Amino acid sequence: MARSPPIIMLWLWLQSSMYLQGSNIHGNPSLWGKKAEFQIKPCMWQLDPGLSVPELEELSVCVLLRLTVITEWTAFAYKAPGNPAVELGLEGDDQRITAVLFGARWPLNESLSPKVWQSVCLTWSAASRHLRLYVNGTRRLDQAVDPPASGRLAPNGTLTLAWPHSVDQNGTVWREDGKTLMGGIGLFRMWAREWRAEEIMLLGCVEGDVVSWDARHWNHRSPASCPPKEDTSLHCEWSSYEIKMWAYIKHSNTSDATNSSLESITRHWMESIFPLNFSVQNVSVLSQSRRCLAGDNPAALYIQLPKKSKEFGNFTFDYCFLSKVFVSISPKKSVELVQADMRMKLEPEFSYDSLTLRTDIHDLSIQPVAPLYTMTEPPPIVSESPRPATDTTFSFPTMSTNSTTEGPKSCPEETLESKYGVYLWPETFPFDIQFMNCQRPFYGIAFRVCKFDIDSDMTSWEDPDMTYCKPLRNISDLHYWNVTAENAMDMVQIIQHLLYYELVSGSGSDGELSASDMVTVMGKLDDVVDVSVVTAELSNDIFSMISDILISRSDMAPVSNMVLKLTERIGDKAVFSGDLFNVAFPAMAVSMINVKPKNFRGITFCVTNYADGMIPELMVNESFAEPIPGTVASIALPAELKNQLAADGNKTRFQFQFYGVQDLFNDTDIAIEAEGNWTLNSYVISASINNRTVKNLNQSVEVTLSNNRAMQEHEKVMCVSWDFGDNEGQGRWNSTGCETRAISAIKTSCSCNHLTNFAVLLDISRAPMSEKDPTNSTQQCPSSPTTTKVPLNNTVGIMVSFFGVNLTLKLNGNATNPTTAIECWLYERLVLNGMDMVDFWIFGNSIRNMKQYGVQQISHRLNEEYNCTFHVRGNLLSTVKELETLIVGTLNQTFSNDTLSIQTTQLMVRYIGPSCPEETLKTIYGVYLWPETFPQNKRALKCQRDFNRTAFRDCKFDVDSDMTSWEVPDMTECEPLTIISDLNDWNVTAENAMDMVQTIQDLVDVELGSGSGDGELSASDMVTVMGKLDDVVDVSVVTAELSNDIFSMISDILNSRSDMAPVSNMVLKLTERIGDKAVFSGDLFNVAFPAMAVSMINVKPKNFRGITFCVTNYADGMTPELMVNESFAEPIPGTVASIALPAELKNQLAADGNKTRFQFQFYGVQDLFNDTGIAIKAEGNWTLNSYVISASINNRTVKNLNQSVEVTLSNNRAMQEHENVTCVFWDFGDNEGQGRWNSTGCETRAISAIKTSCSCNHLTSFAVLLDISRAPMSEKDREIMTLISYLGCGISSIFLGITLMTYLIFGKLRRDHPSKILINLSAALLALNLLYLLNTWMSSYGYGLCILTAVLMHFFLLASFTWMGLEALHMYFALIKVFNAYVRSYILKLCVVGWGVPLIIVGVVLATDVDAYGSSNITSAADETSEPFCWIQSDVHFYVTVAGFILLVVLGNTGVFVVVLIQIRRMRTNKPLGKPATGGSAQDLRAAASLTVLLGLTWLSAFFAVGPGRTVMLYVFCILNSLQGFFIFVFHCLTKENVRKQWRTRLTFDRFNPSDSDWSRSTSRPKQEPNSHAMGSVDTSSIIKASEFSSTTESLPVHPGREGAGLLLQVAQPASTPNNIKTNTSVSWSNQ
Repeated sequence: MARSPPIIMLWLWLQSSMYLQGSNIHGNPSLWGKKAEFQIKPCMWQLDPGLSVPELEELSVCVLLRLTVITEWTAFAYKAPGNPAVELGLEGDDQRITAVLFGARWPLNESLSPKVWQSVCLTWSAASRHLRLYVNGTRRLDQAVDPPASGRLAPNGTLTLAWPHSVDQNGTVWREDGKTLMGGIGLFRMWAREWRAEEIMLLGCVEGDVVSWDARHWNHRSPASCPPKEDTSLHCEWSSYEIKMWAYIKHSNTSDATNSSLESITRHWMESIFPLNFSVQNVSVLSQSRRCLAGDNPAALYIQLPKKSKEFGNFTFDYCFLSKVFVSISPKKSVELVQADMRMKLEPEFSYDSLTLRTDIHDLSIQPVAPLYTMTEPPPIVSESPRPATDTTFSFPTMSTNSTTEGPKSCPEETLESKYGVYLWPETFPFDIQFMNCQRPFYGIAFRVCKFDIDSDMTSWEDPDMTYCKPLRNISDLHYWNVTAENAMDMVQIIQHLLYYELVSGSGSDGELSASDMVTVMGKLDDVVDVSVVTAELSNDIFSMISDILISRSDMAPVSNMVLKLTERIGDKAVFSGDLFNVAFPAMAVSMINVKPKNFRGITFCVTNYADGMIPELMVNESFAEPIPGTVASIALPAELKNQLAADGNKTRFQFQFYGVQDLFNDTDIAIEAEGNWTLNSYVISASINNRTVKNLNQSVEVTLSNNRAMQEHEKVMCVSWDFGDNEGQGRWNSTGCETRAISAIKTSCSCNHLTNFAVLLDISRAPMSEKDPTNSTQQCPSSPTTTKVPLNNTVGIMVSFFGVNLTLKLNGNATNPTTAIECWLYERLVLNGMDMVDFWIFGNSIRNMKQYGVQQISHRLNEEYNCTFHVRGNLLSTVKELETLIVGTLNQTFSNDTLSIQTTQLMVRYIGPSCPEETLKTIYGVYLWPETFPQNKRALKCQRDFNRTAFRDCKFDVDSDMTSWEVPDMTECEPLTIISDLNDWNVTAENAMDMVQTIQDLVDVELGSGSGDGELSASDMVTVMGKLDDVVDVSVVTAELSNDIFSMISDILNSRSDMAPVSNMVLKLTERIGDKAVFSGDLFNVAFPAMAVSMINVKPKNFRGITFCVTNYADGMTPELMVNESFAEPIPGTVASIALPAELKNQLAADGNKTRFQFQFYGVQDLFNDTGIAIKAEGNWTLNSYVISASINNRTVKNLNQSVEVTLSNNRAMQEHENVTCVFWDFGDNEGQGRWNSTGCETRAISAIKTSCSCNHLTSFAVLLDISRAPMSEKDREIMTLISYLGCGISSIFLGITLMTYLIFGKLRRDHPSKILINLSAALLALNLLYLLNTWMSSYGYGLCILTAVLMHFFLLASFTWMGLEALHMYFALIKVFNAYVRSYILKLCVVGWGVPLIIVGVVLATDVDAYGSSNITSAADETSEPFCWIQSDVHFYVTVAGFILLVVLGNTGVFVVVLIQIRRMRTNKPLGKPATGGSAQDLRAAASLTVLLGLTWLSAFFAVGPGRTVMLYVFCILNSLQGFFIFVFHCLTKENVRKQWRTRLTFDRFNPSDSDWSRSTSRPKQEPNSHAMGSVDTSSIIKASEFSSTTESLPVHPGREGAGLLLQVAQPASTPNNIKTNTSVSWSNQ
């Protein structure tokens, strides 16, 4: 149509005229999204005097508080008339929160955090008589409060916010100073009921029914005005609303009548004016009247309003009625926006037939309510009746609808949401054009035509013309946005909205993205992953978007690799609780699992129950396993991948991906060797290990994939993998490294030697030959392979029905594979008719018992009958009978060609129940009504605590029994409504005992993380749990099932990180009580779990010869095996704990000959017996070193036996020769009733390194203690030595640097050989120290850097000792072998040896074993932390290249040291008598100390660290070796006069002083020495000073990990040495 400029100008003029006149839209009285702010200005909010609070028997009050200054404050105060005390209030200060009720104050010793919005709620009722205070939804105070004499809250009081108040005799409210709240108050609401704990969290945006957060309820103008202020943080989004309003009706023609009810009229009104996302749930008329007193009595719907309603001018009403309408909105929006929108839409008049309706918005109430509104009406605040004055039973008269003068109806008001914004198109007459301003740009014009169809006499809107408008936001706009950590989540939300408009809003399911838009989206999502912590929620959102794009018609080729790499990056970075996280959508699924290297045996990932459009089910098995039946894709990773796991023992992330669409892999040129026309014929599955490239495996990766189309005999398939680098970086299928193994018509198996994405290709170039072709001698499938239909879509709501089929077929002709022929024929016949075949089995007269993928292979015999059984799944779009007839007709058809014929001889079809029945399930997450659901469908319900989250439940189908049943609900996303502390309010009875056990089990699972072992229970929670379980045992018949459930819970708690000390005796006594009361069939009942086991046996007194209980095949985390032998016997081999009871106990059995209950218990964890002070006679530091075993006879105390009870227990830690053990029992009455170990009555018998035998004269719990006071070193000494070593290492590094700088700056100091040797030695030691200090830090930057660190440390350690040896060699030649030989390039040759020998040794180590270096964890016994340390991991290389080399150098240096000292002493003795002595003994001592440091002889102190003085010598060892660099500085810089003189000269700029006698003296050589390269005699004065030969050595400092003791370095220990042996080893060899 033509767009006329004059029309547009006319419209703009009319619009401007309207703006000049002003609008008559009334303001929204709602305070939602606003706060009352109180600062220094004295203002107070008061409940409007025209309103009053009723007398309440129960109440709830909630308020949001944000304190800017925490002093004494008052949130609200309610006072009864004539009573100065506060009837109801909330106060506080910087230390407590105080609830006030009936004049009494109840403090909570907690304070509110400043400058943060926090929710505080008070509840009370006369029935419960409990005042409860909730902070942020958590109950923090529960106090019994008796009501006053009236039993109710006093009515008609005064209520103020932020200030306390008083009321004078005239009823005037006055502000009181002293407890003013400084900050903000929001959402004050009051209800006439007591909300329960689980309901507090569900209130959300629900408005109060007594006092609301509404401007009409509050007066805030006295003494100073403090109006409400906007606060964006208080926006509350909600979906359920209640509208209460008076509706006024006028007849346009009084002769007209209508049969419509008021409810239907109101519903039509609401549905006409509200947009499509507003759903009218319920309409009810509360009252009606002929007298409509507009403006006379403007009562609110809940409370009386003080102001009058406006009158409607000349509008005359015939009828009026009060109605209540419930409306739900999807998606939910901010309350204040919804209220304003509804008020705007309800203000104009509305025409319905001959009626005109309108409402007075002053009387309009729009309140957010609970989604399932079940509350009763609140008591009225005022006693005045609402709007109608009389005739409350008035019935609306009928009006005729026969008028023929009515013209064509108008196009109704419509809200249209698109990428251009949300536009409200008002009601428009036919043929008119409606104009609106564009939202972008505002000066643009959008218009829409209301058209009229002459044939149908109907009006309808045309699509809006948005030519002059621009979208508010395009995907291309994302280019200009930078993603940061702060806006990342907003960016994800924006992308979601943009994708919705592009893929859904505009063109429904036909939407698609351009290549550039997809690149933009993937790039921005990649940026989000870069800067964000990838939480489970973020992962879910991004995967959901990718799935939506995959399902659309978008061409994925340009972004295939981007999608695959982004998905893998998310899987690597995702942070989630537990070890397994699955995400599944109709187009893709991802599974992430964290795997420990220990006991890794492979891992298998399976996808089951999937067809196009369905959400797949994922399964992960931590072993190399066969795929389960019903698998459409699986991948099994071999045990060889253990080499790829983290070397430090930490968990490694495995990631599996499944793609249910093929568009992501549209490869136009497949890079495989075989010729043909190949197409993708399977879904795609992948596996990866984070940040690792895995290829060239020896053990194969096994992949099994269902064929999308059944394969014919003439066709060929091939296994392929996705090559990311091929096809110019876009990726391509490649068959290299994959072998196609087993092939059937419906499945293909592959073996590959690498990890990536895998699929199966089908060669469609081999078209089938004509059935009439006599040369075709191979069996063919009966129908064309191109006629198969898409599998069934099993989304929730599709009626899927199952039929069981038993079929007998007769096969004639030449068939090389009869099984394939029959299977192919059946499959295609059913699929052609819209059905699916599952669980197919076939067998003939001769069976080969070979089952593969659910198909049993048979012998290749012809002219034979075959029996088939399978299930048919079909969409129940018609009746069951019609579908059954279709199956019979499909399968009764005969197929034949020149070589093969298939004929049905017998057929039986049975209908299988269609659905899982409706079921109401009561859980800790709430009560859920699961509706009837069809088999193999997943039902979803909203969580009751958070409607944004979802609970799931599967309706499964059992192929063996042909039955459907519900799975256990998946409540992972939901939060429980009940917590463990709430159990204190519940009474256990015989009727609810089993429900109580289930509730406790659910609560414990939630707290402990559903068995992950990462959670823990608080002491109070454990006391509550054990107390309630004890109550259950009191009132119940303890069946075997109940016993099993309770023992399972106890085992879970024992396996958690919970501190068991407060409940040790409670657990032990509860376990024994259950064992005594348990009722079971037979005489023996065993219960075993990973943390504990219990055996109960009923024994007859006759012929009692003793009884023996054994626990075998147990290790931490395993379920033990139990054995009971009714005789006094020796423990069998492999027993970890046993107890043998003697025949003397026959005296304890029942005298009447009835059976007596014996009970045995085994505990595989030690946390239950944490005894801080063990009551045994022997001194020492004792610790538990075995599992715990016990025996008891019900209700009998057994002690002082003559025949011993024999107990045999395996030692948890092998006992050393110097250690001692003792047998003990658990004394329940000791340690103030908490229990303690005691050795009285027990004798330690046979002792070996791995087992201990005990003889005791009583029955209870037994164990073995180990005395660790004789351990090589205490943890405290280790910590101190670590600190000494770390500090000494740092100090030495500093002074070694100063020493090097000194000798390198001053050329005169390095003219002689000893100084040059000293420089090389100092450089080696400095590098060694720095590498050691940085070792732990560098090990955290990856495996490669860790290897480099270990190699360099090894090199510089060897270099340090090599230069020590060269120093000794030089000294030996200079002092002992004195000669004037000329050695060319002397220092250069020393450097070749000093640096070359270590280099050769390190090179040989690397050449012989590339894994000799690595990282190992050093664990601290003190705090159970571990730190990685990079060093030699091979024992052989350590002892040869470290220990042996150091020992050789130190022994050689010791010999040189002794010889040098003798030579020096001899020189002093032979000195001429006339020459005065200089220095004497002090100088000798200095020379000895200098040589000791120089030659590294401080290492010898480790060899003297034995016996009682061992610890002292280790301290000496740590101090001397860690400070060796400092000693070098002292002896060779600080105490040398020539060095000091050089520094003085440099610092005072005295560079022209010719006198340098000390330097000349110290560096002079005999005149006969021709040059500096000659080895000759040296001046004895310098020898005595030892200044010419000092070049110190530095011991390697201790590793900062706390397991290394002082300088007993991890470097000096082989990595494989156990922690408890490392200390002894390091004494012999270490400088650590």
